[in-house]
Parts: sequence; structure tokens; C-alpha cells
Amino acid sequence: MTRRVIGLGSLGGGDDGVGFAVSRRLREVGVPTDVDVLDCRAPDRLSWLLEGVDAAVLVDAAVARAEPGSLLQTTPEEIASGDVAPLSSHGLGIGQALALGRSVSPHGFCEKVHLLAVVIDPRNVQGDELSPAVAEAVPRAVARILQLLEM
Repeated sequence: MTRRVIGLGSLGGGDDGVGFAVSRRLREVGVPTDVDVLDCRAPDRLSWLLEGVDAAVLVDAAVARAEPGSLLQTTPEEIASGDVAPLSSHGLGIGQALALGRSVSPHGFCEKVHLLAVVIDPRNVQGDELSPAVAEAVPRAVARILQLLEM
């Protein structure tokens, strides 16, 4: 079985870099040997990163009607249905990237994908530092991902 955790975001984007902070912390604490932890700055690369993978957790920032630092967990199906509409600063949204990957993947596209989003402070989208509430969410996001990997 091959599994991946992919941190999405923007370097120098303040809270938009939370996906990278989570993936960095996961590497520090360690994950099972069949789990790759990667970073991705462009969701259009997801079609390549999720080819031939059995299960994946994508970690990204989200702007939502919730307190910064809140965790939101969803699935690609919920994104595709329009029930959840994540805001993307990446050009191609996660839902679109996953749909594209499923339609063009020659080697089998990952069917079990979870999206874990950390609600960010939309005023903190520049610089190298996470806002305090988002930084405090990183260990909780790591714990949730480790739970998802056990499923």
C-alpha cells in the first residue's frame, strides 16, 4: 500500500503556508514507512502526485466562517458537489485538480482522498510566519492526520 500526505500552500504566504508547516512537523514526528510526506505549491501537479497512490491526505489553508486555527475535514466528493467551496490562491482549485487527475491518469488515480484544511487569518497572507492561532493548529492537524492514516 502506498499512501501520501501532501502539504499545499505558498512559501512566503503567511498562513497560506500552513500545509507546509504541517508536513514539516509530520516529518519530524515520523509517519509509517508506507507514507510519503510531500509539499506541493501547485494543485495542478496533484494528478501526478496522486497517480498509483492508494490513499492520500491533502493539507491546505482555507478561508471560512470559522475561527482561524479551526480544522475542517472534507472529501473531494463534497468539493465536487458544491457543498464545500474551498478558496484557492493556487490558480487551479483542489477540486478541479482532482477531477483532472481522475480523467487523465494512465496509471490509476488515488480513490481515497481526504482534505484537511486549517482556517487561516485572511489578513496574514504575506511573510514567513503563521499567525498565532494557525501555528497552534499545526499539532492538532498532525494528530488528525495520524488518525486518518490509521483508518
